[in-house]
Amino acid sequence: MFLKRVLWVSLLMSFGTYVDAQQPLESDLSQVKLAAQPLDLKSREQRTLVIPFNVRRVFFGDQQLLNIEPLTPQKLRIVALQPGNTQLRLFSDDGQVQQYNISVHAPLAELKKVLAAEFPDLTIGLRELNHKLLMSGKVSSQEVADRIGLVVDEYYPQVVDNLEIVETIPVKQIQIKAMIAEISHHELLEHGLKWPLAETEAGKLEHDILKQDHKMNLFLKAVSEKELLRNVASPEMLTLHGRSASFEIGGKLPTVTPLKAGQLTVEYQKWGIQMNVLPECLENGNIRLTVKPHVSQLGPVRVDKKQKPKMPEVRTYQTDVLAELQKGELLIFYGMPVQREVRNKERIPLLSDFPLIGDTLYNVRVTQDKIELIILLEAVERSTARVVSSR
Repeated sequence: MFLKRVLWVSLLMSFGTYVDAQQPLESDLSQVKLAAQPLDLKSREQRTLVIPFNVRRVFFGDQQLLNIEPLTPQKLRIVALQPGNTQLRLFSDDGQVQQYNISVHAPLAELKKVLAAEFPDLTIGLRELNHKLLMSGKVSSQEVADRIGLVVDEYYPQVVDNLEIVETIPVKQIQIKAMIAEISHHELLEHGLKWPLAETEAGKLEHDILKQDHKMNLFLKAVSEKELLRNVASPEMLTLHGRSASFEIGGKLPTVTPLKAGQLTVEYQKWGIQMNVLPECLENGNIRLTVKPHVSQLGPVRVDKKQKPKMPEVRTYQTDVLAELQKGELLIFYGMPVQREVRNKERIPLLSDFPLIGDTLYNVRVTQDKIELIILLEAVERSTARVVSSR
């Protein structure tokens, strides 16, 4: 045992003279007889090198990457400390030189764990290929790819970057909600409510912006609670910033024209509501609407001199409105009033109380009513993303 210790101490004393971190002389390099050999190691991996000659002097470029332990004059133990690239040169007394190009990388499992923690929303493929790291997957920008590269470079000195940059460009979607309803002025009076807006003319629409404190908001809430607002339709449309959307509600009215020899021709005329809406998102967060409503309304049935009904007339109104809405605001169209008769039965005192025939004895009270058309428009921005592949 004592003899082995003596030999070991002697070996260390002789070996300690050849470890050198300085660049070797040109005369040393001119004597190289063996080509450089690649050597790939993982962090904390140990490798024993067997040299074909007695090593007298050692040079390696980065002492932070490697730790070299002498075993015998022809055997060295190399311990990889951290990822990186360096070169190892071994010199003999008679001018022989052995070179190693050493590449140290971290364990793959450790790198995967770090990337999963730093980039939890990304799926990055990692695998070793010919002593290099092959990195693949999709990232949202070059900035993200660079951040991943900085992490990977700390673990692997040689990386094949096969990441694909798929950029997402935000696209502004706008959802347009409409409500088309009718309301009776006669029913409003019966419930003690009053129409809060200006009087409207026949065959004409008015419009206004309903802000948060607009008196029409309280009115609409009251008539909704009393179920006085008759909903005709509630169309919804999803479009993009700067792209128009439209809807149409109504029908077609046939017009029959007699010809010679008993033949007839039928033509159809549209009636109802057609609306085109062009939304635009402004920099201040508001939404500008360009609205073109076209309303065709059936008028009262005409009667000729012989008391024969004729086809009803069609009233048409069309306009072009530009409105800027803040969040929570609505655009309202109202008007196109239609006159209708409301017939109510009234009991006749005493006579209506007779058994059997009392229910048939009554007076009819005719009241003129005005039906108002209401169209509400709401525009809500809903951001989305469009994918653009750039690499």
